[in-house]
Amino acid sequence: SVKLQIRLLRDPHGNLEEFEALKKGAVMRAETKLTAATLRNLSRNGLIETVASPTMICRSGTQAQVTIEGSSLLLANSPTDKIAISVTPTIRGDSNVSLESEVQLWRGSVRMTADTVSLIAEGMTVIMRAQPVSHASNLEETGNTLNADALYLVFTPEIVKESAF
Repeated sequence: SVKLQIRLLRDPHGNLEEFEALKKGAVMRAETKLTAATLRNLSRNGLIETVASPTMICRSGTQAQVTIEGSSLLLANSPTDKIAISVTPTIRGDSNVSLESEVQLWRGSVRMTADTVSLIAEGMTVIMRAQPVSHASNLEETGNTLNADALYLVFTPEIVKESAF
C-alpha cells in the first residue's frame, strides 16, 4: 500500500517559481525533508498558504479520490468552488512509486487542471503547478474573475507494508 500526503498550496507572490524546475516547467522532484523545511518556512512567513492537506492510503494500482468544496481561500466562501483530486499510486520495485494524478479546481465557471504521471523514488516529493484553463469564452461576461495566484500540488508518497494496517 501507499500512504500519500497531498498539499494544495496557494502562492500569491510567485515564490515557488524561484525553483528553476518550476520556472521551466510544471513539475519538480526534490528530497522530501528539504522540501518540507522550505515549504514550512515559506508558510510560516506568510509567503504561501495551504488550501488543503489530505492524506490518502490506498493499495498499489488502486485509484483514490478526494473532493474539497467551498474553501474560503479560493473565493470568498463561494459555494461553487471545488477541488477534486484523483490519484493512482503504483509501487515499482522496492522503493519507487509511479503516481498518476488528475486534479480539477473549479472557481465558479473557471476550471484549473493539473494531471501528470511521475516516478517518485523513496524519500522524494513531487511539486506540480495547476495550470489555469478557462471554459468560459469571456470571463467578464460571466461575472467571474480568475485569481492569478498560482496553485501547486505537493505529493509525498510512502510505501507502507501491509502488516502496518
